Amino acid sequence: MVAISVADNRYRVLPWILVGVFGTLWTTKGSSAVPTEKVVDDVPLIVRSVKELGFLQTAEMNLSDAFQFATNKSAEGPVASVPGMNELVRSATLNSVWVQASGKVTAGVDLSKAQIRIDRDTVHVQLPHLEVQSPSVELKLLNDKKGLFWRDDEILLKAIREARSRFAASSDQLGIERTAFEGASRNLKRMLAQVTSKQIIVE
Repeated sequence: MVAISVADNRYRVLPWILVGVFGTLWTTKGSSAVPTEKVVDDVPLIVRSVKELGFLQTAEMNLSDAFQFATNKSAEGPVASVPGMNELVRSATLNSVWVQASGKVTAGVDLSKAQIRIDRDTVHVQLPHLEVQSPSVELKLLNDKKGLFWRDDEILLKAIREARSRFAASSDQLGIERTAFEGASRNLKRMLAQVTSKQIIVE
């Protein structure tokens, strides 16, 4: 069974980056102090600053799984039609490993591709398709068995690919894209709320 733990990155430092942008903006305009109230008129500038942040990771799932992985060969040519020969060849060339796999799957959104629309009282942010990164995997060999007439030197690499496939399927079933979208929505609303009193809608 695949074990999973989920972490949602908060990125608490990002709102302060945006506040720093506004401090610079007001100084340029000749203000002697950073404003204490939310800024409304300069939302387009802040939206551009948000888009410049690029890829924002908003979901992470840590996974682990222990499984057996096996490879073998089948009978080929004329001998393949001999009764029982295929089973004999598969048995004589069987390689297998027991492995403990651990890793993580992360997902997020590329804010540089976000579509922004600013109305009188509302900021609409349409996010691009959520991006799920290829699972990272670390493999620990627990046990192995080599074939009598064939040794698969790449069996561990194949086991890693199998672990990636299992982790990707598990994260998809657990809704990693939904988790990433919810995290992105919370982070964007938190960031923009520091600099505008407009209603923020993330889609």
